[in-house]
Amino acid sequence: MRCSLVSIKAAFTSTLPSYVHLMNSLDTSTFPIELIALIIHETWASSLTTFERARFIKNSLLVNSTWMKFFIHESCTNVHLVSGQYALHYGDIIDGKSAVYNFIARIDGVTVRRLCRSFTIHCIDPRIVPQPPETRCYVGPVHPMGVSAHIFVSRLQQGVFPNFNGHIVVQYSNKVPFTLMDLLMWQFPDTLKGVKRTWGLSTSEFWAVGLSGLNPQNATSLYDLLVAFLEIVTDVHKGSNIGRSPPWDSVTS
Repeated sequence: MRCSLVSIKAAFTSTLPSYVHLMNSLDTSTFPIELIALIIHETWASSLTTFERARFIKNSLLVNSTWMKFFIHESCTNVHLVSGQYALHYGDIIDGKSAVYNFIARIDGVTVRRLCRSFTIHCIDPRIVPQPPETRCYVGPVHPMGVSAHIFVSRLQQGVFPNFNGHIVVQYSNKVPFTLMDLLMWQFPDTLKGVKRTWGLSTSEFWAVGLSGLNPQNATSLYDLLVAFLEIVTDVHKGSNIGRSPPWDSVTS
């Protein structure tokens, strides 16, 4: 094989020139479908930064129909909401309003909802993430994570994810002073007393808080919890001077 699995993963989560170079040197249409599925599964399950995952989403929709179908299946099973704008797009997908999913990949909203097992909400500096259009405003904090939390919790309350395993992760910058001790000392409401908490390093740049045991009955309390965490992150990000351009400004095909 002319490219190793590692180099393929690196290219798909890297910048567009690296991706183009890979496509010029490798004809993925000749890949066994098992290998395509393996590459996508291993990449999606690996510890990626929010930027790397957003690039992987964008690049995976540009290869060919086979690659796209495998990617959609994988990304709709363990869902990552990488930005507020992408969360809004995901809402359209599960409502059956995505032309790419409906007519090209031929995966309708009902199938997407059935595929969902878990969610990861990415929480980063709002200054580098596009906000949702005013015409599509929602009730909640004006912050990318606020949009993601609203989209996820509102649909969870509606019971539209029949195979959801009750597990979500919040991935946030390691610059946020929120530690394992803070998580353990956090007083959860009574409706979330049975929810299990985990905390660990997601990547060298991000921490991850995991919550297991969630269901439609405790969705409202979960939203309040996410908003409270959002306030911690927002306070830290005030005055931030990160100037990187978001790679997902066009990840809404």
